[in-house]
Amino acid sequence: MCEQKAGNEAAVTKVPLLSLKALEFVTGFFQWTRDASDRLAFANVLTNNEVFSAPMDDTYEMLGLDPNDTTTLEQYMDDYFGRILKKLKEVGGKSRQKDLYVHTPPPSP
Repeated sequence: MCEQKAGNEAAVTKVPLLSLKALEFVTGFFQWTRDASDRLAFANVLTNNEVFSAPMDDTYEMLGLDPNDTTTLEQYMDDYFGRILKKLKEVGGKSRQKDLYVHTPPPSP
């Protein structure tokens, strides 16, 4: 959906699940990296191929909310990308996603 709204293809880097699990394990040891560990744990959830969409009717009823007062993800993304892309055009910003910077050290004397 983000690619569609931005009119750009996302750069995707695939990382082996074992690497993510190892990083999750290591970051779980330190207090200042536990948040990162929690986020890495989410990768396990995504690999189970479970469907995470469900009818929201019961949730709306339980919380006493009117579904018409709720912003859908698509509405939110339309608004977000509309604002961001407008702002980028105002400041002359461009996507540099495909740029590749390679640091080459200076030649030895």
